[in-house]
Amino acid sequence: MPNRNIPKSRRTGSMSRVGGLATGSIEKFSIITNPLGYINKKEITNCDPRFLVVGSKNMIINDGDKVSTRKGFTRDGQARTVTNKTDNSFDWASKWGLKVLKSNQGATASTGKLKVRSTDHNTTPAILYQDILSSLTITDFNYSTWWNSTENQDVLLIVDGSSTLRMWSGGMGYVAAQVISGTTLTLLGGGTWKQSGFLSSLSPRAVTINGTSYTYTGGENTAVLTGVATLPAITVGQFVSQTVVSSTSITGLPAGYTFDVIDVQTNQVWLGDTESREVYVSKSTNYIDYTYTSPVRLPSDGWKMTFDNCVVGFIQDNNVMYVTAGNSDYYEITRNMTADATGETFKIRKLRGGPGQAPMSSRAIIPVKNGIVIITQEKTVDWLTSIQNINTPQSLPISDPIKKDFDLYDLTGVTGKYINNSLYITIPAENKVIIYDFDKALWYPPHDIPISTFSIIDNHLYGHSNSSDVSYKLEDGLNDDGVAIEFAAIFAYRNYGDRAVYKTYNEYYSELYMTVITDVTVTHLFEYEGSEQVLELIIEGADTSLMFSPAYDSSLGKESLGASPLGSISEEVAELNKYRCIHEIKGTPFFENQIQFSCSGLNSQFEVLAHGPNAVMSTTLPTSIKR
Repeated sequence: MPNRNIPKSRRTGSMSRVGGLATGSIEKFSIITNPLGYINKKEITNCDPRFLVVGSKNMIINDGDKVSTRKGFTRDGQARTVTNKTDNSFDWASKWGLKVLKSNQGATASTGKLKVRSTDHNTTPAILYQDILSSLTITDFNYSTWWNSTENQDVLLIVDGSSTLRMWSGGMGYVAAQVISGTTLTLLGGGTWKQSGFLSSLSPRAVTINGTSYTYTGGENTAVLTGVATLPAITVGQFVSQTVVSSTSITGLPAGYTFDVIDVQTNQVWLGDTESREVYVSKSTNYIDYTYTSPVRLPSDGWKMTFDNCVVGFIQDNNVMYVTAGNSDYYEITRNMTADATGETFKIRKLRGGPGQAPMSSRAIIPVKNGIVIITQEKTVDWLTSIQNINTPQSLPISDPIKKDFDLYDLTGVTGKYINNSLYITIPAENKVIIYDFDKALWYPPHDIPISTFSIIDNHLYGHSNSSDVSYKLEDGLNDDGVAIEFAAIFAYRNYGDRAVYKTYNEYYSELYMTVITDVTVTHLFEYEGSEQVLELIIEGADTSLMFSPAYDSSLGKESLGASPLGSISEEVAELNKYRCIHEIKGTPFFENQIQFSCSGLNSQFEVLAHGPNAVMSTTLPTSIKR
């Protein structure tokens, strides 16, 4: 029987004897190792059996080239207070440290909130998301940052689809107790109010406590604010933030102009509206002034541009601003100095773009290392090393291996984050997170993680819920905030090199790493979808006769008292135990079969290193399909 050529992959790997079957009496196994990732496009009965296929979930391919269970997530901050999703979030690397913001609607109308993550006071829990805006009717924000040279600090600009442009300095902290009618505020924790991000030059300026604003006049360069408007009684440890400034009278914008897209380039604010073709650019010295001189426009002046379709978003790439609009439009905006070097003009060049190549929204534009990822209206994930390559072979649809998934997904609210050479995409409407590993050039199976948006805190990924105001630290712990995770690693079908003859086996070898509290079900599907037979077999972690490494078990009598939690496995295990198991099976003639590894026990962990049967050609002839 001739051997079948194994399809080449971008990764190295091995399939011992996949193309041929054992003959004679020597027991040999057709072993699979080195998984190739997850796909959902090719016919699953006609692709490399090292691929994971549809139905797989909550698994990754780790650095040891093993199919491994993912980690869980733990709650970050306080418990749920409302059941409305997080509308948006933003990570602001401000002069005064990282500020993580998120917004959501309340239980009733006009009770929405904008919150900031706080860790700088001795509270329980140690992390809290504190209100900086409340009583909001709109909480679907977009953000950018702008440098205030007068204050010598960056500030956050916020838009929401209305004609209001908000500004927040990032000022936040906790204060000492204050008697009723006091006119000073003392900052806890050391440092000055200015060092905590509070403004010192804006007039008027104010702080917000429990949703109420109080103006102040001085003391910013000390720990005591002075000239504070008459205060109520304040208890020690009360949260205080800089009052958000809302501007509705913006010079140079037409009456009634609204904006929900924002970016900043060379300290000039770009405002766009997803229901308008117009884009306005501010002066570099004033974020609420969009005027310009004529006939010669100065480089620091504002500007207005009109495009062929309504704006979707802004993209900065290689110091050039791009505007994307409509279903397919991309515009390159470059600046050119006049001949006498006193004025500046904008040049607009429309790039070639195919139908559906524009982003789903501004949040579907994701900066990654060495390029930009666009989640397009065509339902593809395109990796561009440069926006100029939008309609060239350099536009890589990296989602092609999982095309069937993307075709079926509801991509409403889709967004993503790049961290540690991996792209994380959340699909809120599907309660799923999907991950592309740039190092290995492969996708992981979908993860059941119900979040709307991501944040990165201390180089660790966090997520904000798509059904409440709760946030989570991802890839942390062994369960999903106390709930067991369902794991499934489903490999593509195998036909062992000849689709048209019966095969059989009576033993199946599995080599895993797992904990002693984990039970893994190995499911054998004989013929397509198990139409001939479905066989479920168990590998028990407690079966120490299968173990080839020391058990990390802290049950009574296995370790000295006090060494670890009494009576159970510690939740975090430094190393998993190695198991080898050969299941004995009554041989069934088949054309093709599929293998699945699964478990759903609380705090379960396992990794699939190698597996395969002692498959041989069956002596049974396929007479049932002859006509």
